[in-house]
Amino acid sequence: MSHTGKITAVLAGLAFLSGGLSASASDGMHYVAAENRFLGPEISCELSEEAGDTAVKTALIEGLEIPQKELSGTRWYYDYVDLSGTGERDVLALLSGPWFSGTGGDTLVWLVSDGNGWKVHQTLTLVRSSVIAADLSGNGRKSLIVYRAGGGTRGMWVELDQVQQENDEYLFTTFNDGVKAPDLGTLKGTALFADDMILDQMTGSYKTLG
Repeated sequence: MSHTGKITAVLAGLAFLSGGLSASASDGMHYVAAENRFLGPEISCELSEEAGDTAVKTALIEGLEIPQKELSGTRWYYDYVDLSGTGERDVLALLSGPWFSGTGGDTLVWLVSDGNGWKVHQTLTLVRSSVIAADLSGNGRKSLIVYRAGGGTRGMWVELDQVQQENDEYLFTTFNDGVKAPDLGTLKGTALFADDMILDQMTGSYKTLG
């Protein structure tokens, strides 16, 4: 088998293990990462938006003041999410690359509508995909369930709840302040950024800010 054939066979095998799929730009498909298919019986997986929303992209670049030289090396995934339970869409974006990533994970950005487009509302670091959005309070307002690992501590899923601020806005608790999440086997929610990002990187099926 040729070198190209071996690579093709490996990618086909990874795609088979990944299972879930959606339309893509490079090899024709995007896939759900295999590990995300078994998070819990009531946790559905959602692939990130395929098309690059120019308004979201602009808000990320300007709101985070990303240097021009870092744009082409920053990969980004995003989803529209009703975080407030009111039916209004917000955006969660996951940024990875030298400017936004470390051994603990990547950077998650919450964007809200400003009437004309989007603006950065909050950033959270040390985030690993996938991110589970779940209504744990019962009032429609979503909490985020993320996996925390590193620093010599045992890895665990933690819950980041929305907390009302003095100005009546809501922000998620910080990553380090997250409390132990409920058992994923009993949790009902949506796993965002469930894409097989390793396969995306191998096939070039990802977006950059550049």
